[in-house]
This record gives sequence, C-alpha cells and structure tokens, in this order.
Amino acid sequence: MPTDDPRPPLFPEVPDDLTALSRADLEALAGQIAQVAATIADPNADGRAELIGETPLADVLAAADAALSSAERIAEHLGALDEQEAEQAAALESLSTRAAALTSEPAPEADAEVEEVEAAEPEGDEPDEAPAEVEQPEAEQVEEPVAIAAGGSELVAAIADAIRQGTAAAAPRRRARVPARNEGRERRQGGGPGQSLSLVASGEPLESREQLAQAVSERLNGFVGRPVSSDERITVARLSTEYPEDRHIGGGREATEAVLSRVFSRDNLAAPQALTAAGGICAPPVPLYDVETFAVDDRPVAAALPSFNAERGGVTYRLPSTMGLMTGANGVMTADEDAEFITSGDDEGMPANVKSCLRIECPDLVTAEVEAIYQCLTIGNFGARTWPEDVAHNVDLAAAEWARLAERRFVDVIKTASTAVTDAGDGGAWLSLVATILKARAGMISRHRLSEAQRFRVLLPSWLGEALPMDGIRGGTIGNIADLTRQTVAASLERYGVSVSWYKDGVTGGTAQLFGAQSTGAITEFPTSVQWAFFPEGSFFVLDNGTLDLGLVRDSVLNSTNDYQLFMEAFLKVAYRGIESLWVTSTVCYSGQVQQAGEIIACADPAATT
Repeated sequence: MPTDDPRPPLFPEVPDDLTALSRADLEALAGQIAQVAATIADPNADGRAELIGETPLADVLAAADAALSSAERIAEHLGALDEQEAEQAAALESLSTRAAALTSEPAPEADAEVEEVEAAEPEGDEPDEAPAEVEQPEAEQVEEPVAIAAGGSELVAAIADAIRQGTAAAAPRRRARVPARNEGRERRQGGGPGQSLSLVASGEPLESREQLAQAVSERLNGFVGRPVSSDERITVARLSTEYPEDRHIGGGREATEAVLSRVFSRDNLAAPQALTAAGGICAPPVPLYDVETFAVDDRPVAAALPSFNAERGGVTYRLPSTMGLMTGANGVMTADEDAEFITSGDDEGMPANVKSCLRIECPDLVTAEVEAIYQCLTIGNFGARTWPEDVAHNVDLAAAEWARLAERRFVDVIKTASTAVTDAGDGGAWLSLVATILKARAGMISRHRLSEAQRFRVLLPSWLGEALPMDGIRGGTIGNIADLTRQTVAASLERYGVSVSWYKDGVTGGTAQLFGAQSTGAITEFPTSVQWAFFPEGSFFVLDNGTLDLGLVRDSVLNSTNDYQLFMEAFLKVAYRGIESLWVTSTVCYSGQVQQAGEIIACADPAATT
C-alpha cells in the first residue's frame, strides 16, 4: 500500500524470526490473519467496507498473499513444535520404561493430570486442577467457505480465488486438554487382574441393570414409525475392558518386553524356572504390521477426456454428420443453362435446367447411459480388528484394480467406436509412429475440411515411453536416454496440435498391450504391434452421475460367518460424438533407423498395400 496511507495495514505484521514469540502469540497472529481474510472474502461481513476502504485492488491482493504466506509459515512452525514435543515425550517415556525394567519396579504412570493432543477445538481457559474425568468436547464444526454472490464487486471477485484456499491453511492448530488413559477410572466388579470393565450407553456409564433397561427402552422408542430390517444391528450399549498402562502390549520390542518382565518377574511368580543361555537368536522376531502398496489408482484416460455430470443417468444426442450427407445440396448453373427452355411436349416453355434441392430428414438419435463400475470386498471381523494395516493394504490394492477395470472399459469403448486401420511403417519405431500420426492428422483435416488449428489427441500405450528412448539410442541419433522422454515425445507432437495421453491398462483384442508376468529366462521384449487411438479433441466425453458410493454391508448371512463387506461403485460412461476416430495397429521395429543424409529409406511395395 502507499507509504503515505495513514490507516493501519490490512493484516498484522509477522516477524521473520518466529522463535522469539510464544505459542499463544503465534496462534493469535494466525487467527487474526485468518479472520481478516475471511472478512475480505465475505461481501456481507460487518466492517468489510471500512476495512478495505479505497485501497487499490492490486494492493489488497498483494497484502492478502503476503499475510497468508506468513500464516502458513506460522502453522508449519507450530507443527514442528508439536513434533518436537511428541518426540521428547516419547523419549522420556522410553527412558522411564527401560529404567523400570532394570529395577524390576513398575514404571511410573503417565501424568494423570493432562495429556495434550491435537484437536480441532480452540484452546480455552484451563482450570488449575483437572477433574477426575473430563468429557472431551465434540469437534468444532468448521464453517464452509463463504460463497461470493454472482454480480458482486470486482474487488470481491478478484480476491476470492486468491485468499479463500489460504484461509483454511492459515488457521492455527488448536490443542485441548483430555484426560490421561484410565484417569479417574473406578475398578468395576467382574474385571480380571489388572483390568476394569465399563458399560457405556450414549457416552454415559451405566451403573445398574435398571439403567441398561431404560437405555434399551429409549432406543426402541426412537425407532417407532420407522421400519427396521430384521438384519439391522442397533448398538445400545458397549461393554469395554480398560487396562492400566502397565498392561498394554503391542508396541515396540523394548516396551513389550518391559511389560511382560514386570508381570512375570520372580517376585510375581511362585515357582520361577531357570533359563539357560544358548547361542543364536532365541527371541521371536518382531512382526512388521505395515504393508506397502506399490500399485496406484491414477486414471490417465479419464483425465484426458472432458467429463459432464449426468444427473438423470444418461443423455440423448445426435452424432455430427459428414459433408457427404450434403451431396445434391449444391450446384452450378451457367447463364446459357438458365436461358434454355423445353421446346416441345407437355412441358414446352418450361426451363430445361432446374436447381436441385436436398431434403433434410430427421437424424437418428443416440442414447448413452451410465454404467455401475463397482467393487466389493468381504473381510473377516477378526482380521479387521487385529490387523487393520492388512485391511488398508487390500483396500488400496482393490482401488488400483478398480482403476484398471474402469480405464480398460474406457479404452475398449473408444476402440469399438473407432475405424480400425493398420500401418506397417518403415524405419525405427519413433520415425514410423510419428509419420503415421501425421498421416492420420492430414487425412482427417482433408476429408472433413477441418481447420488447420484443430486439436487432436492420441492415446498411446504407456510402455512406449520407455520403448521410444531405446529406439533412439539404437539409432545413434541421441547420446543420452534422457534426451528422448515422454515429455519430449509430447512436445514434438504438440507442434502439430496433437496432445498425447498414455493409457496403462491394455485393451481387449489384438496383441496384448499390457506386459504379463516375467518368467525365468530372457526378459520380456516390447510388443512390435502397437495399438493406439487418434481422434479430434472432444470426440469422446465422460458421463458421470456425480456420486461415488462407499458403504459397509452387514446382514444375517455375513454375521453368521463373522464377516462384513465393503463396497464402492461409481456410475460412469464414455460416449462418442465425434466425426471420425481411428484405432490404429502399427507394426514397428525398434531398430532406431532414421533418414540419413544421402540415403533413402525404401518405400513399401504399392501392390502389397492395395
């Protein structure tokens, strides 16, 4: 803003060195920035006009950008402090556990007053002493971004995109007090050694059978007038077992060893057995529960096609016609032909030549309706409760396989709607494929009288991104494999208005475009038959019903087998509304052969291609 502006700046200043400020000061700064940004973005906010005043638009945008960057820097700094505090707490807990194991004394319990954890609720005034049991408040509801009304001022429209996303990022991370594990827990009757039982309904502990009966009655009354499936399970109360810190196992090796050694020490066992040291590793290996997932669920073909929301599940439309349909609509008549008349017969005196006129008939309509592309997994209750990492791995893997099915379905639809052609190119793969793409482009522009500025799209199998660099190296035309990459291939074709997309999930029919399993022996070669699509941009589009249903299934059958199901389904369809699309099968050779000065690559025998 101008230096002679007497008004204070829009946003509070943030120093470069954040370590000089306390956590409370940093959170206050970030909160002020977020509040000012929200006020600017809301056209109905109180005091907004006074806040902005006559400040030029460029100055408002610059101030908002700088302030939100500072608030993001504050959030990152607070996050680093949180991680540092967590690491220090973990280190102290580890030292305490190890020391207790050496002295055979129970490890001191965690601070029973408070444990600080990240929460969404803003920090408030804390009492001097924590109560025996504090009920954690519900998560704070985050307000949706303020919608800018159509027809608002130029200022509102300009700053909305600049600061709306930054407002959420600039909000400070809040911390709240929650009770420590087992804090104030009363030992309930029926628990075994070292444990306590608690019966809870709707978050409140139940102390008697009368209270349980009352909870059941209230739950039942809540369903009056609403049909309930016989297979539906309604949770009324939950009986949980609480263990103190010194009875929790399942962490690292040292922590587990310390817990077991305290419980089964000589002081706690009536007749301890002597152990004799022996060579080798006697301890059971520590299991690694995390399971790495390498497959990804990206959708390159779907990303290459325009998508539209089909609220009614489908659309009806007509395909564009070619110019050939207009044969007979146009003609030429000379002056002599216009002056010529019939001299005899019933039509004597009538013009001898008349203009033709083509009658346009109603075209046939095409209907495209979405399909359900679904996924369903049956998971055992025991496995889900004891090994959630494995469940997560399988869900991720199923998502990747779902993406492969959906992508392959898209490519198959494109192949079916296209005209099948072949090409046996001369020279290396790079030379042959580029030449065929240019032939396809020139043919469509010529046949349909398209603009030279018409954009086209080519779908190539993903492995060509590695085959083409190999072809270039074999030809000796490039010295480094990095000189010919997917990016350089795309850049070369972009000069001709052709955009490249790489499909990675194969296609139905013809030579497989997906590498199979590698067997022992020679490594699998690149396919010499390449299937690819070529069409004007916009020839294919995606209908999307706009929903991705996720859910969990439990019924009497699954309950009897102690299982449950996870399901997902999306409602999609690829539709064609272009003038022409080609599905090309090219026979290539990865020899690297290119045109050399003074040499001519022999053309194919015309008789063999007719």
